[in-house]
Amino acid sequence: MLLDPIHGWKKLYWWFPVDQCDEHAECGAFGVCNTSDSSVCKCLRGFVPKSPEKWALRDFSDGCVRRTALDCGRGGDGILKCDEHAECGAFGVCNTSDSSVCKCLRGFVPKSPEKWALRDFSHGCVRRTALDCGRGGDGILKVTGLKSPNTSKSRVDQNMSLNDC
Repeated sequence: MLLDPIHGWKKLYWWFPVDQCDEHAECGAFGVCNTSDSSVCKCLRGFVPKSPEKWALRDFSDGCVRRTALDCGRGGDGILKCDEHAECGAFGVCNTSDSSVCKCLRGFVPKSPEKWALRDFSHGCVRRTALDCGRGGDGILKVTGLKSPNTSKSRVDQNMSLNDC
């Protein structure tokens, strides 16, 4: 209600929700509301309902909690960064929207799958098969959004041919 003592008028503002997701915190902490889904509320990735019994009754107000305790140690949880070339290594692409963080470019595989399983992506990726630049071979692949390595301290061996390379 809005009052204006000078002019002596009152005005009442009223609002009502259009759908269930218009209500503030409908799904609670770490919950996401979407009326097009059958469940309406879902937990963010890595989270589970705090009160599964209430969620079964469609009471989502308690929200979600972490599935496992936060672990910010090496290889655990933390802030994902993708601004450094070395994060995903050679021929790797950073992807913070995926749980694996790094992916290899098409046609490449992790150089060290064991280390990738431990979330150490620094060794990068290698070709799945040998490079074939002949007719109908690999050619050049255009990639967008990939940060190029810093070549300011690179060396060139002018005695090496393309075949040797």
